[in-house]
Amino acid sequence: MVHGSTSLDVRCDYYRIEDRYSDVLPVSNILWIRTRNLVSCINECHIAADCASIFYGNGLCYGYVRKLHDEVSTTVSIGIKYYEIAGPVGNLAAGKPTTQSSSLDNAAFGPQYAVDSRRYPIQNAPESLRSCSHTEVGGRGDDTPFWEVDLLSRHKITSLSFLSRNECCGERNTGLNITVAETSGGPYVLCSYYPLGTGFVGEMKTFYCIQPLTGRFVRMSRDLPVINACEIEIYGNKLN
Repeated sequence: MVHGSTSLDVRCDYYRIEDRYSDVLPVSNILWIRTRNLVSCINECHIAADCASIFYGNGLCYGYVRKLHDEVSTTVSIGIKYYEIAGPVGNLAAGKPTTQSSSLDNAAFGPQYAVDSRRYPIQNAPESLRSCSHTEVGGRGDDTPFWEVDLLSRHKITSLSFLSRNECCGERNTGLNITVAETSGGPYVLCSYYPLGTGFVGEMKTFYCIQPLTGRFVRMSRDLPVINACEIEIYGNKLN
């Protein structure tokens, strides 16, 4: 276990730090256990097509074939650092082109903030920390908003993870249609629907497709205002 580890920010266009700790190392899906420094460990996982995440501690690098953040037991004080790699097996949406039906405050909260690889769930943060997208509020011409990402090539999509802001507004995270299309403008096929009802605040919630869908464009839409995402991550496999 790592005690009092110093946080190291190695975020770039290719990987995202999932800055968590774990008391238990998963024993399945291990690719390797190697002696590495942290940056070398991350780089090695990034260039490997079958590596999705790592654990790192005491100079040892543990590579895994899939993302584990939904099943890792965590603590805030002691543990082995866990990092999720954005790459062939990791988050497909990071840094990709995005559009949305409108933007609050003259594009101050544009769609690109939802794929900036920064899980920072505070809407009203200083500009240097701004990390949430936000469509226009209701009554200003956008009562049926959407947010969309272009993955730039065809993928088999299995799930979408949505980080909501932590100050308020959980009701905006209900009635979500998650759809996938081969081309911009559709037709769009339903991946998952999160019904009206119980909202969620400051939470990363994962929606799994009813069945894996093939496409290039992934869209989140509502029949009510607003779409307000602090991070959207998409998982699946790239197709040839």
